[in-house]
Amino acid sequence: MPRFLLAFMIAALAGEASVGGNQEILMVEGWSAKPLAESRVEVSMDLRSTAPKPIRIIEALVYFRDAL
Repeated sequence: MPRFLLAFMIAALAGEASVGGNQEILMVEGWSAKPLAESRVEVSMDLRSTAPKPIRIIEALVYFRDAL
């Protein structure tokens, strides 16, 4: 099961966060996935901001989907 979730994470984290058009404001620089139990995985991400001003608060939503 963790390998299955790992494939989802790779697909989900491959993109960048954007605002408005195609302007990327957050880029994923690195990530890791650590299995906690048979059906649980802890995901950590390193993000780099390209925003013109400092970001103080981020509200995010991540979707995982079966690519097959």
